[in-house]
Amino acid sequence: MIRSFLFLSVTIALASPALAVVNGTKVNSKTVGLGGPQDYVVGLTITEKKGKETITSYCTGVFISPTTVLTAGHCAHKKPAVKFNGKSLEVKSVQLLSGFNYTGRSVSKDLAIVKLKKAPKSSFKVARIPDRNENLKTGLNLNIIGYGKTGLSSKTLLLDDMGILRQGISSAYFPFNNEILIDQSVGTGICQGDSGSPLLEENTQGFTVWGIAGTASSLSLQRYINQEKRKQAKEAQEKETANQDGPSPVDQPGAEQTQESPKKVMTSQDLTKFLSQNPHVDFCKGTGVYTDLRSELDWIKSVLAQP
Repeated sequence: MIRSFLFLSVTIALASPALAVVNGTKVNSKTVGLGGPQDYVVGLTITEKKGKETITSYCTGVFISPTTVLTAGHCAHKKPAVKFNGKSLEVKSVQLLSGFNYTGRSVSKDLAIVKLKKAPKSSFKVARIPDRNENLKTGLNLNIIGYGKTGLSSKTLLLDDMGILRQGISSAYFPFNNEILIDQSVGTGICQGDSGSPLLEENTQGFTVWGIAGTASSLSLQRYINQEKRKQAKEAQEKETANQDGPSPVDQPGAEQTQESPKKVMTSQDLTKFLSQNPHVDFCKGTGVYTDLRSELDWIKSVLAQP
């Protein structure tokens, strides 16, 4: 059985983990080594036993050093198999971002770094990590690329089109709450199997990776933003009310502070039920959600510095 990651976040409507590139162009393996986005990404799979079933989940990752791959945390909560241009790469270690938590119904701090024993022998390129003070400009043409599905609706739910590398261009984005959002209602977007895939900006030195795909939402861009703002306001009000009764343990000096609440995500069963009840909805035609790497630069750089 094949399963793809790209979470569906539960909101007023529902959102999901990232999938494959929607309306993207299939990448010809003969173009690897020519300097395009395909030189920067790997495919990841996690194979798990669930009862009598063997389930394989697809994801995507990006080179940030010759032996370091950055991906989503839920793509590496178990040791993944990694391939570049069809050739297997041996995994040395996996480090999850501190605070990562994936229960199957929620996910938080969704980043992971996979260290490889050796760099690929074939042509590959390393994406540049942005500086903290760099800005992502409105209207910039951003490259999206991944191994995910081309859609997620009641009509395409059972369509087996994952594991094929596709790429596209998205010029719409919105930075918000340590996330970079892209409008997938028109043009290209991410879908299941694209979890962990990079949001890339082309420049004179190659490509800069601004974000890592984690979830997708069926909500339009503005509705998603409005929903997240309402959620933030509610959490702030609840915290203020709680503080009126005295500091909670996490407010005590020296206690670890949690700044990111978990995103609710849909299980396969939840997704099947929802799509059967909403046949007009395609999760990959709403909002694509990426973790903004500028929010986790210290962790990324510290892991890169490790042998």
